[in-house]
Amino acid sequence: MANELRPKQVTDEMHLAAARITVAALVEARHLKAQEVEDAVRDLSRLKPGIWSDGYCIAKNLDDDYGWDCNFNMAEILDGHASELHSQLDAAEKAWAERVRPEPPLPLGTRICIRGIETGILESVYKYGPAKYCVKIDGEKEAEPPTNARRIINFEDAVAA
Repeated sequence: MANELRPKQVTDEMHLAAARITVAALVEARHLKAQEVEDAVRDLSRLKPGIWSDGYCIAKNLDDDYGWDCNFNMAEILDGHASELHSQLDAAEKAWAERVRPEPPLPLGTRICIRGIETGILESVYKYGPAKYCVKIDGEKEAEPPTNARRIINFEDAVAA
């Protein structure tokens, strides 16, 4: 289990779970009928929109690929689908962290290189997401007071400089 990788991509199961939630919202708003639920869930999960897709793009693709007849109000509801996908991925990441219990591989204060492009100092462990550091990026104006911005990176992406 210690070698299990952090989930970083939305899986078919996550697409299906998010589609069920989004389609339920469409039914509740009376844009779909109860008998259309399974087909709608199938269409939306097969479409596999990205976690950055907007409702208009999803609606257009559903119209084009699956013969839906989306209106503006449906597109607004579909706009929340990306959030559902994010929630599914976040939940998988939290479950992964509970199983693996990752420890910070580098001590705080270590100078690191991010993607071979930027350097910075590991300042703290991020409190609001699993297995992440807060990094003060070298030369970043917003990293200084009063802003004190920090880049959030995964433990496994931190490489000692």
